[in-house]
Amino acid sequence: MFTQFLDRQHKVLLTRLRGTFGEEDIAALYAAAKRIMAREGSSLRSLQDFSAVKGVDVHVGRIAQHGWQAQIVPGRQRVMVVPPPEFQDMARMFAAYQKIADYDAPQIVQTLDEAYALLELSDPRFEPIG
Repeated sequence: MFTQFLDRQHKVLLTRLRGTFGEEDIAALYAAAKRIMAREGSSLRSLQDFSAVKGVDVHVGRIAQHGWQAQIVPGRQRVMVVPPPEFQDMARMFAAYQKIADYDAPQIVQTLDEAYALLELSDPRFEPIG
């Protein structure tokens, strides 16, 4: 399950994930991102916050398959906040497949503060989007 927010000034789409991250979430995230990009334009950067994820129910093969998929908006910065060590392996595997496929791999950090620093966000104003 996830909720999304937009900071139009900094052009950042924030996705906050919670609960158990499952395979159905991958497809739902892609669909939601495509809708938002169509509405807001392709200049958005992405910030995915996995801080509230309590479990992962995704087969390792699906992570690899997901990693081979093209980015929705190539060339835009993507940052993933993945604090629990047991989920970092999944994120690193996804990033490695993105790099192997010659896509820009997302940056993986452990805290929201680190993500804000990478995205050069000061005083972000994220508004919920539907």
